[in-house]
Amino acid sequence: MPEREAVNLPDLLGAITGGERLNLDVVQCALAVRPSATPAGRPFLAVLLLQNASDIDVDVTAQVRLPERDAANQRHRFFAQRERLLVGLRPAEVGYLALPLSSSPNAQPGQGYRLVVELEVKRMDRQKPRRVRQPEGGGLFVETELAQEAQDRIWELQQLIFSAERAGRSGVAVPFTVKPPEVGKVPELTAEWVSLWTLSDHVDERVLLERAREPLGRALPQFRREVVFYPLLEAVQTRFKAGGYALKAGEAGYISKLLTESGGRWGWRRGRRGRGRGRAGRCRPGCCVAAASCWTARRRPTTSPT
Repeated sequence: MPEREAVNLPDLLGAITGGERLNLDVVQCALAVRPSATPAGRPFLAVLLLQNASDIDVDVTAQVRLPERDAANQRHRFFAQRERLLVGLRPAEVGYLALPLSSSPNAQPGQGYRLVVELEVKRMDRQKPRRVRQPEGGGLFVETELAQEAQDRIWELQQLIFSAERAGRSGVAVPFTVKPPEVGKVPELTAEWVSLWTLSDHVDERVLLERAREPLGRALPQFRREVVFYPLLEAVQTRFKAGGYALKAGEAGYISKLLTESGGRWGWRRGRRGRGRGRAGRCRPGCCVAAASCWTARRRPTTSPT
């Protein structure tokens, strides 16, 4: 058999970060701080960019680790609105998590502060994931194919400085600077997940085929007339009855045979033994549903149901 063509979906993360990325299992990530230099006592934002490189659902838990001490060795100078958040990534989805942070007005100004976000990646599907983006980057990204709102968000993200520095076993780190306090209006920031791209924005038949290959291989062999006829017959009777028209057995048999290709095994065009109509126009045993179709063949209705 020929080898399956490798799938490499658009690399939004690389287009935003300039190529910076950290691979953690099937998720690619990068971290930024907005603004990168924040005045003491004012809120700022951690922006965690996530890109699912697989064709399965993935849960990502983000745990914020702020500096324990400031440059003056004072404790409890940095705070997170929410230290732990969970994001559910759909297959191949790309988006970012906004994490509001703040510092005390008494925090010592300085450079070299380090924010760490530890990530826990959990695969939600039992099936083995297929990679739809390569570890070093995905395919070509055409920004104009997205909605205008998504384009504007991507442009804003491209103005940030993203880091892919690994911290520990499963964390990503970014440096930031604390400036002296400033007077001004304090912005209100909230934690949120913003989705930038999903498979619906780029329908690649190869991805859909790969995802459906195994379930289709199990399901298609079951779609045989001898398997689906009786469940279909029951469904036809139920639907017509619910619509106010109770079918006779022969009518239901005719409709079900039409839905399962009446010229095939369940039709009466063939004169094989045990199936089909005999010379006298009567069915042999076992050819129809309780011989209902034979009755209908002998007493065909002169009008059609409306």
